[in-house]
Amino acid sequence: MILSLAFAVSCKKEKPGGEEEEKPGEEQEVPVENITLNQTTAMLYVGDTLRLVPTIHPADATNDTVSWESSDTTVAIVENGLVTAKWFGQTIITVITKDGNKTATCAVTVDFQTGEYPVFTLDDVQYAYPAPDQQYFLKGEHANGFIKLARNFDYLFTGTSMPYKARLRSETNQTEMNIVRNANDNSMSWTMPDLNNSTSYTLELIDVSDESIVLSYDFKTSMFSTFAEKMAQLNITKPRTVPLNNNMFIWVVIGDMTTQEGFDEVDIVGTNYTQNKPLIVVRATMTDDYFLNQIKPLLYDPYPFDGAVTYSRKEGQSIIPDWDIVKDSWYGYGTTQYFPWVYYLARTYYQDYEEARAQINASSTAKAKYGDLFTAERLPYILPAKSNYDLIYAYTLPNGVVTDATVQKTLAVP
Repeated sequence: MILSLAFAVSCKKEKPGGEEEEKPGEEQEVPVENITLNQTTAMLYVGDTLRLVPTIHPADATNDTVSWESSDTTVAIVENGLVTAKWFGQTIITVITKDGNKTATCAVTVDFQTGEYPVFTLDDVQYAYPAPDQQYFLKGEHANGFIKLARNFDYLFTGTSMPYKARLRSETNQTEMNIVRNANDNSMSWTMPDLNNSTSYTLELIDVSDESIVLSYDFKTSMFSTFAEKMAQLNITKPRTVPLNNNMFIWVVIGDMTTQEGFDEVDIVGTNYTQNKPLIVVRATMTDDYFLNQIKPLLYDPYPFDGAVTYSRKEGQSIIPDWDIVKDSWYGYGTTQYFPWVYYLARTYYQDYEEARAQINASSTAKAKYGDLFTAERLPYILPAKSNYDLIYAYTLPNGVVTDATVQKTLAVP
């Protein structure tokens, strides 16, 4: 028995350092150390495919299972290493080992074949500056031109390069400009060259691959370079109060003007290409005696009359109606006779008075406190003569940016 035990002990082997060796026939797991791909960058055209081949290190790693991901599946998809290019842009293809989550990547850029860049129309433009058919573009008012496209053109703003350039063309010369993209709002912009005044131009977007025109529209520059220059030569003549719709209780202020150049639709009311907002935004300073001494203490200082009154307002309109200056229906775009804007604030004063009176009379508590303010004879309906009504004009780009030009004009009613 003693000899048997000694023999058994002598048959047990150890590795140097005292570690016990594996018994013959036992498998030892080999972990993944890293993984590589046969390509780290690739350029494909839309519709192309690419086979990416992974190599696991060491080669005898026990678990060679991998998975695949694409960082932007709108640009390219991947399945078992087969990459399929879907649309213009860039994506990162990543292979991941199941053992250890080791990764390798390939940056894939997808482009269009020459001449295949999509063509869009003015219907795809949300806003533009210069605006299509604008008649009095002020060449010195803002340094950049720009176009914002609809959301279905996201792909133009995800790739590594812009497929278009801009070109301005007149009868005598043309200038090409590089486009800068803004992926945050799908807009493209360019630095405007020095244009001539009172000149017709065509703006074109050009496919850089084959020089084809993908978008084109016309506009004309003003005889003035800036908004301040244009407004400086404008004089308001014969401003006067007139009854509104033959209602002798509601009066508005209108005027004629002398000027070298008129205003167009883009300036006064806006078009589809300015988000239907005018480039020239007019507000009243609300510093006239009629408002300060008679209207404000009656209608706006006590508002909302302990919560009893709500005036009708559209989104973005202030309670004090400095915004109620509207296009004169007599004004024909481009003419130089009628002043294009009408001072309509008295109309809103009247409407607010009637709304306040009705709502206060409907509340016994509010009527007891404020009823004396809203008797039939309380509102001074008629705008007084011999008063100055100051207007502030701000030049506002289609993207909502207000330029540095702010001009004041006065309706001095004799």
